Amino acid sequence: MKRLLLVEDNQGDVELLRLRMSDGRSPPPRIAVAETLAEGIATYAREGADAVLLDMALPDSTGLETVETFRKAAPAAPVIVLTGLNDLDIAVAALRVGADDYLVKGELTPELLRRSVFYALERRRLSERARRAIDSRDEILRIVSHDMRNHMATVIAGLHLIKTDVAEDKRTRRLAQIEKAAMTIRRLIGDLIDVDALDKGTLHVERAPCDAASLIEAAQASFAPVAERRKLRLEAGAQCRGVDVLCDRERILQVLGNLLNNAIKFTPEGGSIELSCASDDGKVRFSVRDTGPGIPEEQIDRVFERFFRGSQQSQEGLGLGLTVARALVEAHGGVIGVSSKPGEGALFWFTLPVAR
Repeated sequence: MKRLLLVEDNQGDVELLRLRMSDGRSPPPRIAVAETLAEGIATYAREGADAVLLDMALPDSTGLETVETFRKAAPAAPVIVLTGLNDLDIAVAALRVGADDYLVKGELTPELLRRSVFYALERRRLSERARRAIDSRDEILRIVSHDMRNHMATVIAGLHLIKTDVAEDKRTRRLAQIEKAAMTIRRLIGDLIDVDALDKGTLHVERAPCDAASLIEAAQASFAPVAERRKLRLEAGAQCRGVDVLCDRERILQVLGNLLNNAIKFTPEGGSIELSCASDDGKVRFSVRDTGPGIPEEQIDRVFERFFRGSQQSQEGLGLGLTVARALVEAHGGVIGVSSKPGEGALFWFTLPVAR
């Protein structure tokens, strides 16, 4: 606590507060003083403060209106109401309209004030975290509803056109569109379920020896049609034949699928994607390299964050695929990472322990 803003018009109370903040054991905080509510709001906007000590009776505002007005002007500020009355009803009312704590001037001590400021700061921090969680939830619901609606529209339109299309090639194309939309919907739902399990601590894997090269081959076979439709080259190389990793096969195929889906999404037509594995020092390293635009340096440390979707990237999906991939790799005792330079593509990799 280095800086306080005191909104108080009584000079006697100002001096009393200064004295009580100096207990001789630690340096007192700097105290900026404002004598009116308007001056207090302007001072906080201009200079900020670790906490605001707000008298409820000021020349330009009195009572609960003082708290309400200051809170509207500075919604993130930790506000501690000061009053000369030890009235529980007033205290509760002040908290309801936005105060973080309530102190009686005559009972003020340095320790009590420090504790009150600490609690006010903690409540503001928790309140901000809760607000961000609500904003994230609302953003997820918006994205999910938007994506689901679009893909369901593709399914419905495709089914309707199949009824009227006679030509076999058109029917085949419509079915491919429906399949792609259905797989996207399934992936969206799967990512949400996995993140929920991660939050609850119920995300688990069942590990058993599995041939590392077979994982590469299965992932390539699954995504080859998608890459072909996007006019991309999907190449695979396995320098890990005959090496078993200890893993949950379906979960690791999910990780590879998330990385490949990400690479396909951001690699322009005519580009290439390389899928590979190599064994070294008791572990196998799996890699997915693309020739896309790469990742800006300021975003490289955030790509595995939940709901992060990069300003220069496609806005498809929830931004959960890489988060889920990291959780699954770490659940296997592995490590996941990325290296990239703008204009030079991206390389995502992860390791799994060799089965002994």
